[in-house]
Amino acid sequence: MVAEWARALLAAARDFSAGIDGLRQPSEGRLRLVASYTIAEYLLPRWLAAFHAKQPHMAVELVVANSTEVPRFVRDSQADLGFTESGAPPIGFRWQEVGRDELVLVVPASHRWSRVEKPVTPEDLAGEPLVVREPGSGTRDVFESALRMVFSGPVVAPALELGSTAAVKAAVLGGAGPTVVSRLAIEHEVEEGQLVVVPTEGLPLGRTLCAVWGRDQPLSHAAHDLLVQIRTSQ
Repeated sequence: MVAEWARALLAAARDFSAGIDGLRQPSEGRLRLVASYTIAEYLLPRWLAAFHAKQPHMAVELVVANSTEVPRFVRDSQADLGFTESGAPPIGFRWQEVGRDELVLVVPASHRWSRVEKPVTPEDLAGEPLVVREPGSGTRDVFESALRMVFSGPVVAPALELGSTAAVKAAVLGGAGPTVVSRLAIEHEVEEGQLVVVPTEGLPLGRTLCAVWGRDQPLSHAAHDLLVQIRTSQ
């Protein structure tokens, strides 16, 4: 109970500190963001719509990059705020959790795994050519790290390496192989019966979604307001 109270108190203190820092900065009427693909495609549009309703005159610029590139944009002052999905916040940055996500194994309805009676094991996944994102993707990093934690044997090469979640889903639907992807990304295809979520066992596939900004840079007023908007919308 004490830890839970302390967590809320620290979050309020961070908001207060960031808000004061932001008020010291001149407002330019522009918010520059960089976000990893899953967050940019499936979460930020909803967050930004609510933000725009409250601040319609604020111009927002968004760059989409994979999770390993997000810190560079923030460090080089090319973005006021970054969003990453790699599971752990990057070292050397201030950060705030903005959500939780889960990776799931999915196959087309015609795949043999769509009818399995037992969960797919890490050994099964290690021996199956998968459709995966490009190196540096947060989704791929989280999955490969989870697999290495529980399986030390050889892993077959991917069937395909693709640069976007949309391309991965299209390849899976075309029969190129299974994939492990964010649950957020396949809700529509699962509802339509095009893709099937396959149960797995022994793989820790949850991840934390983070907003990050420079440790020595005050958070801008607009960035602080967006973070507050995200928290209140959850």
